[in-house]
Amino acid sequence: MSAKRIGILTGGGDVPGLNSVIKSVVYRGTEIGYEVLGIRRGWEGLTHVDLKDPASRSRYIQPLNRENTRTIDRTGGTFLHSSRTNPSKMKNLPPVLQGHEFEAKESTKKDVTSTVYDVTPAVMKNIETLGLDYLIAIGGAAYLVSKAIHGARVVAFADLGMEAIYEFDVKDMPVTVAVDSKGTSVHQTGPAEWQQRIAGIPILQ
Repeated sequence: MSAKRIGILTGGGDVPGLNSVIKSVVYRGTEIGYEVLGIRRGWEGLTHVDLKDPASRSRYIQPLNRENTRTIDRTGGTFLHSSRTNPSKMKNLPPVLQGHEFEAKESTKKDVTSTVYDVTPAVMKNIETLGLDYLIAIGGAAYLVSKAIHGARVVAFADLGMEAIYEFDVKDMPVTVAVDSKGTSVHQTGPAEWQQRIAGIPILQ
């Protein structure tokens, strides 16, 4: 029986922590005998890739293992790179998909209406051709989160810019459950851990 295969990509903004997630998936996946393929440049890697072209395949598909992910968690962002490609709302068809028929619809953004294409069938075909049993898509929740934030203030480390610690005033916040490679949810371990850490911080008068 051939090994199960996992595909992993990072979409949306390039934020801290993505490399750590990629490494966790690779280490846990290989531990249980799975192959892991990195899809480069987010969803673009599944909409733009020509799997019959070795150069295109090399540009967008990267086999991952413990050796080439061993040190990636030492830097922020994602070494697979990212994009804001949305397969269901493609304004322009990439060369590999030109000449094919896809569902077209009107999309309005900031009072500007344009025609977009849903290339989901092409993405599904590439997933099948790559032999992926699972696809892990990380990130891309910024839009949902931003809609729920009604106010914000910096609590600490303002000089870090976007990586400062913020306090948010939120409403109808979408819930994201972070789970590590051993299946432990941060929503189970986080509160107790941070209560313990905070308890040990001296209060300055």
